[in-house]
Amino acid sequence: MSSAPASPPVTSNRTAGDPVTAEGQSPTRFVPVATNLEPIAARRILFAIHCPLPSRGIVILWLLALAIYGGAYQAQFAWGERPIYHITGDEPHYLTIATSLIRDGDLEIFNNYRDKDYLPFYPWHLGDPRDPEDMHALYGTGGNLYSKHSIGLPLLILPAMWLGGHGLAIGFMMALSALLSTELWRLARDIAGSQREATLRQGRQSTHQSGGAGRRWSGIIATATWFLVVTASPLFFYSDQFYPEVPGALLVTVALRALLPSTLGTASFVRLALVVSLLPWFHLRYIPIAAVIATWGLVRWAFPLLSGPPHHPTPSPLMRIRFAPDGNVVHGSTQRRARTAAILGTLIVAVAGGGLLTLDMRLFGGIPAVNDYGSVSLSNIPAGALGLLFDRQYGLLPYGPVYILALYGLLALPRQLGWVRSGPMLTLLVSYFAFIASFSFWFGAFSPPSRMLVPVMPIFVAGLATALHRWRGWRMTIAAIALALADWAIIAQLIAVPRLRYNYWDGKSVLLAYLSEVWETDITQVLPTFVVPEQASYVWAAWAVAGLVGIYVLITINRPVSRSNRNANRRRNDRYAPTPPSRMPGSLPTMGSVVITPDGERREDT
Repeated sequence: MSSAPASPPVTSNRTAGDPVTAEGQSPTRFVPVATNLEPIAARRILFAIHCPLPSRGIVILWLLALAIYGGAYQAQFAWGERPIYHITGDEPHYLTIATSLIRDGDLEIFNNYRDKDYLPFYPWHLGDPRDPEDMHALYGTGGNLYSKHSIGLPLLILPAMWLGGHGLAIGFMMALSALLSTELWRLARDIAGSQREATLRQGRQSTHQSGGAGRRWSGIIATATWFLVVTASPLFFYSDQFYPEVPGALLVTVALRALLPSTLGTASFVRLALVVSLLPWFHLRYIPIAAVIATWGLVRWAFPLLSGPPHHPTPSPLMRIRFAPDGNVVHGSTQRRARTAAILGTLIVAVAGGGLLTLDMRLFGGIPAVNDYGSVSLSNIPAGALGLLFDRQYGLLPYGPVYILALYGLLALPRQLGWVRSGPMLTLLVSYFAFIASFSFWFGAFSPPSRMLVPVMPIFVAGLATALHRWRGWRMTIAAIALALADWAIIAQLIAVPRLRYNYWDGKSVLLAYLSEVWETDITQVLPTFVVPEQASYVWAAWAVAGLVGIYVLITINRPVSRSNRNANRRRNDRYAPTPPSRMPGSLPTMGSVVITPDGERREDT
């Protein structure tokens, strides 16, 4: 008798139309395969491009986020105090570029400002045709005037503008922001799931928590993180704005999710190449982000062992397998997949980068020199870095205090995920902070707060998910609820008086000035300013950092456990602790209290 095969034979999927060899067998061929080899053609295609259909929960989250953003947008017009700044700042200039593409089919904008084509969405003076700086324009080749703003966002909203004008374009931006929220939910779920796996590997979690309960907890953490982020600044205020920040944040989220697994597959490498290629089209400020993502992608691709030993519990959806004539499955070469990923990624980056460079050469004769952010100096970094977090006009924490918890989570990321898996997030955050803070204009000028931090908000979301997952005690719960209530109070105030979202860069917060009048108490100096740095601001920041460290200690410190409670915990953990597998002659293989029968079924050992 021949020995049984090591693995169950795979049923051949040869159809009547397949060519047949001389021996009557199907030739060897490569096909994309899912874990259970579904025969449905559409599902095979989706697995082949690694784009499964969205689950019902994701669709519900997208609809809820869209309803929140749309409801807040309508609420400001229904109950908001006038005047309401609807489309302002750089937004009408992006819309003017799209208008020029629709009406004229070109990027030359002089005639659009001269003929006031912007009046449907900006019924005021926008730009003097005699002053290129007033039109946010630069002289290009042939003496033509072209906008200094990047073309990525106008191209993105072009179909919506063509179909329904700026009104439909606003709805499109809200839908895109809702899509960003679902990707942030996926990122938070991946972070919580990765931490659960790390806890299991370290033996700190019992076996009864390692199955569906752990996955449900990851989903709960992701949903809580999603709700806090959707209803907090800055993503809440940029959901209907015509800025490249939301598309940039979406691309960064896709890249971080691709870099999070322990192994970098072909599909993940291609997604990274697409992100690196698209980011410079939306803003030249995103080139450092693209460079960091590209560096980590190359490192993870060239040195896969840095992420630890590979795990292959099930075949990857994109794994290429070969059906041999006898029906067995032979996996394709890993080196071949790596070469394919390198070729595809290089081709994508070369085409996108070459196209952008060719466009700039044709319009301006080279890369345009845009001086939007003032002087660049290392001496600007202290004020800029502190201002991005604490400034009374543009800081992240004064308008989104819930992200205080994210700072704690970022400190714990290396311990939870490991330095290699958390490295892309931390290096991207530090390098982008240093890059933006080195400019004298590190803020977003006449725009809602924290505009410059929107592209890296996915990293803060990862930190928030880590904090909620790691510290589940009553102290963290109270802190999260208190900060969320403060966040919602700020959101409600800025919906009731929408003009308070916009500041002139003079060091005076319009929100604090308004509250001072309402409360009849001067609170304008409660928070520091780094737009106009003062010595008192640095002192305030030092005390704030010390206070945050103290709160961190109070939240995370472990209370002493009495001897009786310690023994009770030990007995409870020992009850579910895994026991070494045993195999006595003539007995069934066992693992703890679960018995595996010869036919593969599992039952409780009573």
